Formats: sequence, structure tokens, C-alpha cells
Amino acid sequence: MSTMSEKVATKYDQTSQGLKDKFAAELYGSTEFLNWGYWTEDTKSVGEACENLMEKLLELIPEKKGKILDVACGKGATTKYLTKFYKQNDITGINISREQLKICEAKLPECHFLYMNAVNLEFDDESFDNIICVEAAHHFETREAFLKEARRVLVNGGNLVMSDIRTDRRNKHAPVSNFTESLDEYRSVYGRAGFDDVEIIDVSEEVRGGLADHYMEFARSKFKSNEMGPQKFAKILDVYQRFRPTFKTAQNYLLVRCTK
Repeated sequence: MSTMSEKVATKYDQTSQGLKDKFAAELYGSTEFLNWGYWTEDTKSVGEACENLMEKLLELIPEKKGKILDVACGKGATTKYLTKFYKQNDITGINISREQLKICEAKLPECHFLYMNAVNLEFDDESFDNIICVEAAHHFETREAFLKEARRVLVNGGNLVMSDIRTDRRNKHAPVSNFTESLDEYRSVYGRAGFDDVEIIDVSEEVRGGLADHYMEFARSKFKSNEMGPQKFAKILDVYQRFRPTFKTAQNYLLVRCTK
């Protein structure tokens, strides 16, 4: 694996043992999702928001049938959600975190879980009817390499659906090779990978903005109940005020559907 992939794998190995930050752990509660979720006015928790995100992504798949690949499956929360629509035996999850794969295997023993890098899919051509990838492609080295592999292993007419983050040079947690300075430049990556039928939906406000607002309200409740000190609260407030306005300019959070 590359250095960036090794860093990501280490990070998620550690996350599989639980979030180290106490406040973040309380915010996420008992949910085993590791994404930001899709927030509406009625959304009450991170777990609910994460299920909303899965619902939005699966709406982009017209026919939920055949075999589906869950790329970067985390601790299996996304995979478990897929069992609402697919038989376990028709679901395959891949990950570069061995610790998370152990959790997945214990949780969903009839699904197939494999240790595999997303940019080198060890499957035959046209192996899957659909592919899902939640909030991970910006880490891959590279996103374009993954898209080419995804297209290869999809059947004709199959769909790749993703939640993805368009990063630019200000992001320190993604490979430089994935940076794009505009949505047009981001879209061009899909064309180079061979996808002609591509739908891109900007949901930065509903995802990043929604989580930020919930994070702030959660911190405010902790502060009012004296469970959080003034210094910690001031730090959270400062970050919120500085970064909340930039969510749709610095980095877009996107829902993407590509059909082969």
C-alpha cells in the first residue's frame, strides 16, 4: 500500500476500537457509522443522519437487485443497511482495515468481506450489478484509478453510487492527486475514467452544514449543563464560526451516480 493508504488504514484500525475524542464519541453515540450523514430539520442524531445518507444514495439505484459491492465498508454499518434490499450472500464488502473487517465478519457472517485496496479490485470484469462507496473516494490513490476499476467490474447498465468530497489544495488529509479546483474539473475525472452518464448533486449544506450545526448545538447543551468547560466550548465555537461559511466553496460534499 502507498503511504497515504497506510495512514488511512491505521486511522481506521484505531477508530474500530472507538473514537478517542470523548466529545466525538458522545456525539456519535452507539452508531457504528463513520460518516457525516444527511441532515434534515427533523433529524435528531448522527445515527439517523447516517441512515438518511444511505437512503439518499440507494435512491440513485433504480433497481436494487443482483450483486452489490460496498467499497470501504467501515465497521459494517453501511453493509448492514444494504441488507434491507439485498440478500447477505449477494453483498461483498472490501476494506484496507483488517480490524474493521473482523467486526464486519462477526456482524454479518453471510456477507463476503475481503481485505482489498479500492484502486486494485481483485474481481473479474462485470462482477457486480451495483457498487456503493460512502465518503471514502477522496482518500484513494487515486480517485480516477478507483473509478476505472469500478467501471471495469460493473455489468453494462450497472451503477456506481458514492458520497464523495471534492477537495482542493487546502485539504491536508487527501492525496494531492485528488485535488480539483472546481466542480467542472471534478466532473472531468469521471469522463477520463470512461463514465458518460454521470449525475452529481451538491449536498454540502445538508451534510457538512447539518453536521456542523448539530455539533454546535450538542456542544452548547454540554456547556449549559456544565459537562463542558468554557475553554473547550470557546474552541468549538471558534472553529464553527470560521469554517461553517466555507463548506460550499473550499470542499463540496457530493452525491454521485455513474452508470456504465
